[in-house]
Amino acid sequence: MFNGTGSIHGVESLGPFHLSREQTSAAPLFLVVDLRRNGTAVDRAFYFLNYTAEKDSLFHLSQTRLTLHTAKGQAVVSNWGKFPAVGVAIQRPGHADTFTAEDNYFWLDPLESRSIPVNDTDGIVVSAWNAEVYEARLPPKYSRLLCRTPRKSVE
Repeated sequence: MFNGTGSIHGVESLGPFHLSREQTSAAPLFLVVDLRRNGTAVDRAFYFLNYTAEKDSLFHLSQTRLTLHTAKGQAVVSNWGKFPAVGVAIQRPGHADTFTAEDNYFWLDPLESRSIPVNDTDGIVVSAWNAEVYEARLPPKYSRLLCRTPRKSVE
């Protein structure tokens, strides 16, 4: 953990990270890194490792359930399943050359929601490597109920 002030002017070792043999026996093995500033989540990245140990293991992940609804230039994606959603992507079919989303191909924990700014909400869809998608029927005034995470929420 960086406990100083100001910038870090290069790569800095934060210390060793060790996993036991039992902890690395899973295939695939996912490493999720949450970056926090002053106790608030500001970014998340995930890495998949050990996926070659079991052929096609990335295609046989435990399934979860996603919903998508839109509000004021935002795509609100919620994971209502028991497992993390891996590689969540927001797209606008037929408009790949003009559609932008602030984040894509992200990790979404069970019962977590993310509000992603998008440049257009018309015709957008959500997918993930391991999710079924259900159409959300919640009106925008209820969107704050879905955002159960310290990340930005829809106002």
